[in-house]
Amino acid sequence: MAEQDVLEAIGKLDTRLTRVEQFLPQLATREEMHVAIKTAIDDAVTPLATREELRNEIQGARRFTQVLFEDLKDDIRMLSEHVVALSARVDARR
Repeated sequence: MAEQDVLEAIGKLDTRLTRVEQFLPQLATREEMHVAIKTAIDDAVTPLATREELRNEIQGARRFTQVLFEDLKDDIRMLSEHVVALSARVDARR
């Protein structure tokens, strides 16, 4: 490699290094990144429900579902009693 080529390569390298040196101060340090990641995780986790809160919600939903099933059973029972009564009427008219 000729001396001129080496000097050009060093000049280009110096120019690139100068650009990199101007960009580096804008980058976060490792510690800053760790703090930023921890903060982001804490912010994401904070609004989530705890296990106890989830259990309480599930138990509430189970109780509500049981009430709905009992109400549905009562409705079915009343309908079946009505069908039996109507069937008896139809049989009586025959």
